[in-house]
Amino acid sequence: MDNLRLGEHIPSTSSSRSLFHHQTSSPLPILGHGVAVDGIGSPTDQAYTPPGILTKLDTIKKSSPYVKLETMSCSSCGKKVTCFCKKCTLEKLRFYSRKENIYNKTSEKKRLERSIEEILKDEAAVSAEQNKTHERIARLKKELQNVRHRVELKKEKLRGLEKVAPIPRFEELFKKQEANRANILERIERKEEMRKLIETKVADLRRDLCTKACVIFSIQEVDVETVEQQRQPNSKDPRGNRNWTVIDKNVMTGRRYLVRSAYVNEKMRMKLAEALSSGAFLSLPTDLHPPFAAIMHTAQLVQLFIYILNLSLPFEMSHRDFSLRERWSKEILEQEWQTLCEAVIWLCRLVGMDETPLNPSEPLSNLILFANYVVQDRENITKIETYPLSHVASFQGLSLQRQDSEVKDEEDESWIVVN
Repeated sequence: MDNLRLGEHIPSTSSSRSLFHHQTSSPLPILGHGVAVDGIGSPTDQAYTPPGILTKLDTIKKSSPYVKLETMSCSSCGKKVTCFCKKCTLEKLRFYSRKENIYNKTSEKKRLERSIEEILKDEAAVSAEQNKTHERIARLKKELQNVRHRVELKKEKLRGLEKVAPIPRFEELFKKQEANRANILERIERKEEMRKLIETKVADLRRDLCTKACVIFSIQEVDVETVEQQRQPNSKDPRGNRNWTVIDKNVMTGRRYLVRSAYVNEKMRMKLAEALSSGAFLSLPTDLHPPFAAIMHTAQLVQLFIYILNLSLPFEMSHRDFSLRERWSKEILEQEWQTLCEAVIWLCRLVGMDETPLNPSEPLSNLILFANYVVQDRENITKIETYPLSHVASFQGLSLQRQDSEVKDEEDESWIVVN
């Protein structure tokens, strides 16, 4: 019975049936009352066993004499595990539950210990900072007391010095300084009068030089309209009684400027540029010599004004480059003409002229206004500084006016012939 309780099977030698039960390939389950399940062997009461059965019994492998526990496969992972009864399973579950509770409590205890350590560490840092702050406050209070004490000492020393009578030496020094100051102010007034006198002389000299330059390179604006031949006195046309005479039929009509004895206007300059574009500078037509000479005279007049008034331009302008006829072309003429326009605008601005009547695309008209401004009133020249501040930042509108000057209106040119 003890062997049956332990799951073992007692071998039997009484019959071939007992031998059959021990030679099965898998352990046989134990039934109630210690009786095993019958295999494929014949009953024990039969005296004769068929040969086929015996042959089959001989081929069956022998199994171990003990009985193994039944294994079952998991439906999730497919592993074969040993099954336990409900009691053993509950005991194991209680053990694992107690172990898990112990682990959770231990983890919570460690977490609380870390929190307590961090709190204590922060409290220690705060207390250390408070101690440093108190130390600084105490040190500042001590320094404040020392400063107040030194201030009181200085006040006492000052009160003592105020009670003492001033030394005569210092009084004499103060008197000498006052007298010297009066002499300095007097010398400043004399120097100022001398400066004004010199400025007046310089202004008169500049005015005379500008007048001579304007006389040498005289500029006049001429406006002429086209006329017809003189009509007969008995003509019904009211214009026939006018004493008009046609001087030259081939002369171009329109408003132009007379520089010395040469005429120039926008159309003449464009015609000169077209002639220069062919590269025939040395063989220019005779009618294009006056406008070219007028441009040269205008550039020379601008150079004279710059030298006389001691002004400086932000760009280079050389009369020698204007005089080199081998270098002239259409592009160079346009470039030098634009440079001449900008130079005249700079002159007008540096002497303090109003910019309203100025036209950036007409340098000859601007030069006429410039000459009237400088020559007619000496005070205008006196206001000009000897070394004016000529920086480009104060003339930012010059580039914008240069762009506007590229778009030119057509001029209504005509001749006016006076009898």
